[in-house]
Amino acid sequence: DYKAEPDEGWLLQRMSMREKTMFNPYDIFPRSPSPQRVVAEEKETTQKPPPMTQEEEQRNSSFQQGLKKALKEEAKELKGKEKKEKKAKEPEEGGDDAKESKKKEKKEGKEAKEAK
Repeated sequence: DYKAEPDEGWLLQRMSMREKTMFNPYDIFPRSPSPQRVVAEEKETTQKPPPMTQEEEQRNSSFQQGLKKALKEEAKELKGKEKKEKKAKEPEEGGDDAKESKKKEKKEGKEAKEAK
């Protein structure tokens, strides 16, 4: 019956009772217990990974060597590309080198066609 008039007497009584009541916030929301300090010895007992076996060490060393070889090969490829780019720029300047580089390009073009 929400459309009925509110009971003002009851509301006034309720308000006065609430004013008299003492609400302790710790009763409603209790405090959490203080955190326990962990002893330093317990922290040191954390498990360490087991030492690497001879087989694992060999595998690791071979893997590292493979990475080093790959890096060297990649560096060589980059140097080769840089040299090719420089050579491609030089013939534009003109001279005998330009004629020779054109001949090389023609030969490479013929070889590429034959390979197909």
